[in-house]
Amino acid sequence: MSANPLLLSGLPTGPLSASDGYLSAEEMVVMLAGLADFDYDLAIDRFPVKNVGRFVEAALEVGVLQPTVGAELTGVIEDIKTKAGLFIYELDDQPIATAICVHDEELAGLFEVACHESFRRRGFGRAIALTALKWGWMRGAERAWLQVGTENEAAIKLYERMGFSELYRYRADEVASD
Repeated sequence: MSANPLLLSGLPTGPLSASDGYLSAEEMVVMLAGLADFDYDLAIDRFPVKNVGRFVEAALEVGVLQPTVGAELTGVIEDIKTKAGLFIYELDDQPIATAICVHDEELAGLFEVACHESFRRRGFGRAIALTALKWGWMRGAERAWLQVGTENEAAIKLYERMGFSELYRYRADEVASD
């Protein structure tokens, strides 16, 4: 039996409590799908954006991220060791959806999928996600994974309709600051 590459060893087996110095965070669900199974008809034929600053600006304009995380997101993207595709869906030069796909051998990780509030439930989120996943698939990835908060029911339903299924759940507790 081979190890699951998505399960990290050395992590606590259960949530840590406030008495241990941790604050409880949202429960996350990790989902997995085969990339060959997707219908890429809604994917936009476009290359990823190379300018990290432009992507972060677009992600902030989409409005899902807090303005204070711009520099942090820039740092995270710049620290990615494998190939990452940064995708922006624009209408009339206005960013309305964003996504990141990180390609690592047979896996494609889907991150920061977001759609501007006024454009939700119209297919733009699905289109940007499929665009990013198609990029990973064309680079040789066979499976895609993502994580999403269990409170984000709309996103979970979208990913399930796309073909993702739940792999496991976890709670990311964080250390309480003094």
